[in-house]
This record gives sequence, structure tokens and C-alpha cells, in this order.
Amino acid sequence: MKTVIESSEQIAEEMADIRFLQNGVQKMDLSLPGAGKSGQFDRVYKNADGSWSVIECKGGESPLKGRTGTNGYNQQGTKEYIQSIIDNLRASGKLTTAQLSELNNFGLATKYWTNR
Repeated sequence: MKTVIESSEQIAEEMADIRFLQNGVQKMDLSLPGAGKSGQFDRVYKNADGSWSVIECKGGESPLKGRTGTNGYNQQGTKEYIQSIIDNLRASGKLTTAQLSELNNFGLATKYWTNR
């Protein structure tokens, strides 16, 4: 059974899809296998102009968090945090060739959004 926070996070993810999946925007699947989402992005979209949008979907009153990367603690929404997630995805060894190709094109020219 899902908790209230998990359910509200799922609603935030679905709302992000509704908001972003239009006008030539593509949802990119950069998720790792398994139930946990730690060390990966909630939602990533490739915009029609080639830029990227990373969406952090938060449930309830959940605050932005962070993770420890090679250069210390990185707050969600920073370029260092994005690079830390990219490094984690590459190191996992669980991404497909197509997913790795997308990561190579990802770069740090992204817009970072929080959706509740």
C-alpha cells in the first residue's frame, strides 16, 4: 500500500507529464531498474529546441534534498547535483546503449523544475 507522500509524488509526476509532453517535447527514460529512485532523476524531458528539463517531483511537503558526490554534498537543483546523478547513472552499468547515448548528449544545459 502506498503512503500519502508516495501517492502525492506520483500525482506530481503525472502532472509533470501533462505539463511538459506537448509541442515536440519527449520524455526521456533514464531510470534504473528496481523500485527505488535514489540516484536518478524523477523526470527528464528533451525539449523541441534540444535543451533539457529535469523535473524533481515532490510529494506532500517534502523538501529538496541532496546527495554526496565526488565533490561533497550537492543540493537538488544545482549543476553539481545533476552531474552527480549523471555519474551515478553511468557507473550503474544498468543503462541500455540508447540511454547511455542520451546521457552523452545531456550535458548541463538544463532547466531544473520542482513539481508538487
